[in-house]
Amino acid sequence: MSVRVTGNNKQLDVQSVPFNEIQKFDVPVAGVNATTIEVHLDSDAPDCGGSVKAVIYDIELS
Repeated sequence: MSVRVTGNNKQLDVQSVPFNEIQKFDVPVAGVNATTIEVHLDSDAPDCGGSVKAVIYDIELS
C-alpha cells in the first residue's frame, strides 16, 4: 500500500507499506492546521488489486 500524508495541502511524507504489516510514521506537523492521510493500493505491485481499509491507531501529536 502507499500511504501519503499531507499538511496544509502540501505533501509531508509518502511511504510504501507492505500488506498486513505495522509501519510507524514520524511526520513533523509544526505549523500545520489541516492534515490528511491517504491510503492507496500500489498499482506497481503485482497482485495488488481490489480495495483497501487502513487501521490507524495510537496517533500521538507532540
